[in-house]
Amino acid sequence: MLEKEDPYLAFDVPGQGQPYFDDVSGGMTYWTNISAEAVEDIRSNGMVYVNRFTGERTACLAIQEFGRRDGNPGTKMFAKWRAPLFDGMLVGSELEAAGGVLDRLDYGRVRRLGVQLRNIPKPSADWDLPPSSLQGWVASFRASTDSLEVASESGLLRLLQAHADEIRAVLSREMLPAIDRDIADAKTIDDLIAVAKDHDRLKGLDLQRWQGRLPSEAELARALVVQLGVTVTWPERPKVDEATGLRRLKLGALIGQVALGGALAVGNIALGVVGGLVTSVAGMTGSAIPLTVGLLGSTYAGFNGLLSAVDKLVDALKK
Repeated sequence: MLEKEDPYLAFDVPGQGQPYFDDVSGGMTYWTNISAEAVEDIRSNGMVYVNRFTGERTACLAIQEFGRRDGNPGTKMFAKWRAPLFDGMLVGSELEAAGGVLDRLDYGRVRRLGVQLRNIPKPSADWDLPPSSLQGWVASFRASTDSLEVASESGLLRLLQAHADEIRAVLSREMLPAIDRDIADAKTIDDLIAVAKDHDRLKGLDLQRWQGRLPSEAELARALVVQLGVTVTWPERPKVDEATGLRRLKLGALIGQVALGGALAVGNIALGVVGGLVTSVAGMTGSAIPLTVGLLGSTYAGFNGLLSAVDKLVDALKK
């Protein structure tokens, strides 16, 4: 990883005399004379700016590069910075090391969870639903909560908890992979980020204790008025009154929030299978980001959203 002590010394900025600071995006634009190999190293492994007066370190989370228009050697690079530093590359070594977190993940199980989370519950105004849909809601809840168990068994949960403060401080769209847009829209992603920044539910999570307070599949089935493990035709479906139907829709919406958080986490955990081959992925904002940074940011946001929604679901089931 490249470390630059001072932007005034580290970078040649023709016509500026100093870096250009964009107060809106928090970015800096530089002209540099670094080689193509160095640019690739930055793209793959990241870059850190060290303030030589204060010692403060900030991380570059996304870059874009352009050739110089005048034909002279060098590269124009636009870098987005966030402080304080989340050393994703250091954490990445724990993920990617031989026998590390990515090697211990059960990808077969991750794939099965992904299949169950493919259809996130999205209740409409109609509470008279096919039994198979309601059975799918229960299955998606179980798959979501199981994703935390997968993370725990591999050591990923411990890693997220150990670096929760750093991740939370820099959590933004800039550090999330573009594939997240296939799971949730931009507003929903922003909402999940806001939930994570407002209340860190992951850092102090006692998984075993948390699992002990989860509703069982049978409890969810009773609340939704559906039988599990059987095929029920439309005419044979249990009929519910308006009050029960409205409660079913409320519970379905909360299960959908749980499943959305689970899907975001599972989708990014699955990226780990290419972690040894691919070092960077497209980010939500269009720039390349280190794969490990994207994986950690999205699983952190997803799990926090999941935990928040489970709290609301548990409260709703008591009413």
